[in-house]
Amino acid sequence: MNVNRAELYGAFCGDGCLTIAKRKGGSERKIALLTGHLEDESAYYRQVILPTLRKEFGTSGHFKERKDYNAFDVVLGKEVFTFLKNLEFPIGKKKGKLRVPEEIKEDKLLLRAFLRGLFDTDGSLFFDKRPIYEKPYPRIDLHLADDPFLKEVHCLLIRAGVSSCLSKNKIQINGLKGVTEFINKVGFSNHKHVKKTKALVGI
Repeated sequence: MNVNRAELYGAFCGDGCLTIAKRKGGSERKIALLTGHLEDESAYYRQVILPTLRKEFGTSGHFKERKDYNAFDVVLGKEVFTFLKNLEFPIGKKKGKLRVPEEIKEDKLLLRAFLRGLFDTDGSLFFDKRPIYEKPYPRIDLHLADDPFLKEVHCLLIRAGVSSCLSKNKIQINGLKGVTEFINKVGFSNHKHVKKTKALVGI
């Protein structure tokens, strides 16, 4: 395990899945799949995820656009499938089955990389502009219908030195202090989030 692979594992927890497809003749095809938003996330995948996959596994898979859905898939084969399966990443539906590997939990560099990959893919940074706030109030949200996994992620944020609030199906990092903690100690690699962090200046 290294930082790149920990970040990829986090990205798969957010946007990925494993599946086994049947070929004609009965043989199996093991597939690792990542799915993203074509407009918002293409740059992140092409400039961060695909080069990292190529460096770590010697393949960047097949990038397939699905313009009718404003989405894309990155289809990967046996090497990535085996890496994830060996870390007990679930095959098929993820809900209720995701876990953070012990080797990631035990190393602060790895856990921060894992968090970065997860929040890059499934997190959101936004500014609450309701009248109750004098200035736009920054928040980072992570919504997942998997409370045991969210509890693990919440504990990792604490270990990383990031304040957060845990509720049913959601982790929230609130205010300039909390969001700045996250950016300084975990950070974003996804361009759509990085652009938004520039708006923090002056708040």
